[in-house]
Amino acid sequence: MLKEIYDIKLSDLIEYPVWYFPMGDCIEDQVKPALTQEDVDSYKTLVRTTFETNDKIKHGGYIYWMKSEEICYLQPFLFFENLALCFYLPFPPDEEDLSYFKNLFPKESWPIKFESEEHFGLKSIKGSLEGLYYLGEDNKVCCQKVWEDS
Repeated sequence: MLKEIYDIKLSDLIEYPVWYFPMGDCIEDQVKPALTQEDVDSYKTLVRTTFETNDKIKHGGYIYWMKSEEICYLQPFLFFENLALCFYLPFPPDEEDLSYFKNLFPKESWPIKFESEEHFGLKSIKGSLEGLYYLGEDNKVCCQKVWEDS
């Protein structure tokens, strides 16, 4: 079963907690459920992750599992209703991005903690999201807080 990465839903992650990019005969943004250790040994993988807001609301989602725990590699995705929200952007967030996240996550929701599940020997990765992340000057990961302290 191949799926476009953009078509992954929480129900897919509930059924199969780890997905991988099989490469080769498929389109590069297609993923497949991991069924064996071999599926995750040599491929980029997605791992089911639980996100919890500071006000104790839990959401499902996933991270790109990597040995590096930097946000730019993990690219955390949280499911909010039918939306898949990414906290890592390819560019600095603008006012529209910030306003969108403000509408979904009130000030008391931040920070948002996450923890991936352990499967096929992939250790759990924990982290905390303070806002929206992007790659800034000199390839440095930057964070733009959704709610600036006032």
